[in-house]
Amino acid sequence: MKQKLTETMANTHNIPTVGEWELDLLTRLRVQREKREHARTQILLKADLLINVAQGVIATAHPQHVVAHNLLWALQERMEILRMEWVGLERSIWARCR
Repeated sequence: MKQKLTETMANTHNIPTVGEWELDLLTRLRVQREKREHARTQILLKADLLINVAQGVIATAHPQHVVAHNLLWALQERMEILRMEWVGLERSIWARCR
């Protein structure tokens, strides 16, 4: 039995480990992901802010300014469409990555 244990121990292989460049790559990828997520959040927050500003102006504008109301409603609608297109584009991109 002692001989068999020694033979088994003699046949060990090196365990592959992650090198410095791989750790650096993983760190850079993580930082890039965090930057993208921050930029995405900022874009969506700004879109929401623009929609809310348009709604606020519509709510406080004089009701007889029909042209201004129509313009603001169109602006709000377009911003919501752009926001939905942005989210759809993101989903499409991530679906291809999987």
